Amino acid sequence: MVDPKITINNPQANEVFGATPPSFNISINEPNLNTTWYSLNGGVNTTFTGLIGSINQTLWNALAEGNVSIRFYASDSAGNIGFTDFTILKQLPQEPGILDCLTNPVCIITMCILVGGAIGVIVVIKKKSNKSTDKEIMRIEKILQDEE
Repeated sequence: MVDPKITINNPQANEVFGATPPSFNISINEPNLNTTWYSLNGGVNTTFTGLIGSINQTLWNALAEGNVSIRFYASDSAGNIGFTDFTILKQLPQEPGILDCLTNPVCIITMCILVGGAIGVIVVIKKKSNKSTDKEIMRIEKILQDEE
């Protein structure tokens, strides 16, 4: 009686994954293979058929970021069970912050364009405001001249 021998072809140990769960590709050396399943961090056993598949999205979403232990199991028709496990990393992408923008050339250029545009609008408003003031001063001067 020999336990089924499982080889993990993909994913690789310590590989990093984000919001999408990893796909897997395994090989099993067992002529009388009966059932295959996996568990994440020692949790729920999830059965699958074939040797290629993907980790369940709902189970993946429920996991916190950090190390994720995946254990694959295989049983044969005699009831022998073999397993192998490895660890990968779940790391969700970070939302960019303002400091990230300061090191991104596209972001810096965009900020310069926006600031330049805002300054342009302020200058135009100021000039229009000054013209109105100049007109008012001229009108007041004319009224004062007429009264003399």
